[in-house]
Amino acid sequence: MFGSSEREALAQELLLMLERDLKPQDTTEGAHRLSINRATRQLERVYRRAGEHQRDNKMSYVGRALLAHSFKWGMINRGYSREFADAATEGLIVELERQRGTQAPPKKEKR
Repeated sequence: MFGSSEREALAQELLLMLERDLKPQDTTEGAHRLSINRATRQLERVYRRAGEHQRDNKMSYVGRALLAHSFKWGMINRGYSREFADAATEGLIVELERQRGTQAPPKKEKR
C-alpha cells in the first residue's frame, strides 16, 4: 500500500528536484526567462523519478491521484503559476499511467 507519509515524501522530493533548477518566479506571468526546452528537461527529470518509484512501489489509482494532488498544490504553495502547476501535474499523471501500463500483470497460479 502506498501510505500517506510515503506519498508526501515523494511529492516533497519531486518538488525539491523541480525547485532546484526551475524557480517558481520563472513560471509566473511576465517571466520571459523560462525556456520551453529548459522547463521540459526539468519536468522530464521529475517524471522519470516518479516513474521509477511507480515501477518499484506499485501505487493504486487513489495513491497516484493523491500524489498528483500533493504535487500540484505543493507547486502552487511554493509560488509556481497555476497554469504551470496544472500542466506539470498533467504530465506527472500521464507518466505514472504510462509506467503502470508497462508493468507485467501478476502471474496466475496453476491449480
